Amino acid sequence: MVGYAPNDDELTLAVQQVASAESWRRAASRCTLSIPSTPDRALNEVCDRLRAALTDTYEVEHEIGRGGMSLVFLANDLKHGRQVALKVLRPELTASVGTDRFLREIEIEASLQHPHILPLYDSGEADGLPFFTMPYVIGETLREKLRRETQLEFEEALSISREVVEAVAYAHSHNVVHRDIKPENILLSEGHALVADFGIARAVSVAGGEELTDSGIAVGTPTYMSPEQALASSNIDCRSDVYSLGLVVYEMLAGEPPFTGATPLALLARHANERVPSLEIVRPNVPSGVVMVIEKALEKVPADRYQTAAAFGKALDEGVTIDIPLARTGTKVRRLPLMAAAVAVLAALLLVWWFVLAPPSVDPDWVMVYPLEVSGELGPAESGLGEDNAYLIWNALDGRGSLRWTNALDLVDNPSELSLLSADHRASFASSRGAGFYLFGRTWQEGESWHTYLTLHDAVSGSVVARADTVGHRSEARLLGVQAIGKLMLQFLPEETVDVSAVGGREAEAVQIFVQAERDFHAGRFVSAFELYNDAVKLDSMFALAAVKGAQAASWLHEAEAASDLIHIALDHGETLTPKHLHFARGFEAFFAASADTAVYHFEQAIAIDKGWTEAWTGLGEVYTHLLPRNSPQDSLARDAFTRVYEHTNGSAPA
Repeated sequence: MVGYAPNDDELTLAVQQVASAESWRRAASRCTLSIPSTPDRALNEVCDRLRAALTDTYEVEHEIGRGGMSLVFLANDLKHGRQVALKVLRPELTASVGTDRFLREIEIEASLQHPHILPLYDSGEADGLPFFTMPYVIGETLREKLRRETQLEFEEALSISREVVEAVAYAHSHNVVHRDIKPENILLSEGHALVADFGIARAVSVAGGEELTDSGIAVGTPTYMSPEQALASSNIDCRSDVYSLGLVVYEMLAGEPPFTGATPLALLARHANERVPSLEIVRPNVPSGVVMVIEKALEKVPADRYQTAAAFGKALDEGVTIDIPLARTGTKVRRLPLMAAAVAVLAALLLVWWFVLAPPSVDPDWVMVYPLEVSGELGPAESGLGEDNAYLIWNALDGRGSLRWTNALDLVDNPSELSLLSADHRASFASSRGAGFYLFGRTWQEGESWHTYLTLHDAVSGSVVARADTVGHRSEARLLGVQAIGKLMLQFLPEETVDVSAVGGREAEAVQIFVQAERDFHAGRFVSAFELYNDAVKLDSMFALAAVKGAQAASWLHEAEAASDLIHIALDHGETLTPKHLHFARGFEAFFAASADTAVYHFEQAIAIDKGWTEAWTGLGEVYTHLLPRNSPQDSLARDAFTRVYEHTNGSAPA
């Protein structure tokens, strides 16, 4: 059961305005991605401001979703005695958007009255924050349904498509373009589809005025953006929505979007330049007429698509009766021989790929950890639960045993990119970066209990090589992944004893604070990271790993005394640290004591254990820079250490 809200993968993408695909390719490297991040403390401040400002009209309960443009709270409408979803623009976005103009634009949505459009109840300003309310719908989003079922039955997908197309066509007839059609904005309730957030993206764009236009900001979601919208064109019309509708219909039938990418920019480049993979391969029973209709909706040039949503819907209905793929061949071809030929060609291509274009070799001792998939009735306490489990699993295993562990979250610009990856794409993403295995899993709620199920996959074949599950109380939800990985490793490497006590044996509240500190640290928010690491250590004085990482954050803030204190706490409980973290802590201790040779020794020992550890290389470079004479070869040694930092960085802010 969900209320309207969880737009968990909205992005605000800032790109330079360009006029062609070739210009896009030249400009892509100069594009920037703006992903607002609202820490829990700031979220609580927003909630408190709303409660104080709306106390006479709404009783604001708790957060039920967040996206790139807005935060969503469950609230009680005191006047009408009903629950509503109260959406408020993110504070960081409000600074770029004119509040009065935004509210005028959002009122356009209130005029849309259609059985398949989620209506707008109210809008206004609360303590400087623009907000609007919508019905709190009991049901699920299309995204949640797709996560559960992957591919929808053809008739069901067609039924959902008809209702969504009707809603979009009605809005177009009133000169309203949605600009952000995606499964998250399609709600399924009592057997029908409701489209949400009509005009929200447009209102943000228009209200942003020249500040957004001049910087070429395109508001929307990269996976479902038309090429012209991705390029921040000033001429976005209903044909852009037709493209997004085509993507949603494609995903309902194929089980995944036609394009994915390691970064939003790579994804948008594929939208601009690559043809859509044919549905006939993954869903051979879909009528060829429907396949051709979807492909026309996904043409790169707006003039080549259906010119209206109504025309697209009519063509879909007509396409159901057509099952002769004449568009490319000019002759009638029976499906079975066509598929046999396709399989033969595919087999030949696979042979060429294997012997000529084989993928880069992978490291059989390297594992990539993906965020866990989360389902169930999520409250504020479960926000980011899947990502937090990944951070904690990685921290528990980093430096343990014979395997090397990497957190996939540190390799992408936005976590939502990983949630869109299919099993095949998870395997290729891991193997393309050299990892021999990847870890994935699910966590879900049943009553007051949470279940976590992990699977370890071969990154080349995608096959499962080990699995484990565990059950715990809701308060332990973030630690269940760590508990399950201990069991899984007993299956995978029975000859090794894997100790996860560095994280798994710690107080649950301290762990929750620690994982937020991890997010802040890797994003370069060192002040809040230091405070949170410090808070975690105060709650659990034996949390040595938090103390080590807190010392790192303190050092970036030039808080030498605080860093030294935390290192001493870590060393007092060094038995829970891995060898590499223990050497790192001792190197830090020696550095603060100005014992250059001892510091060099320990940092080099840490590097010998993990040659790609950027923090250890940074520590070594700091020793050569600050403690040893500034003459050759010390300068060259410092330069070499910092060069290694640059070579091994995975994109995290500290490195």
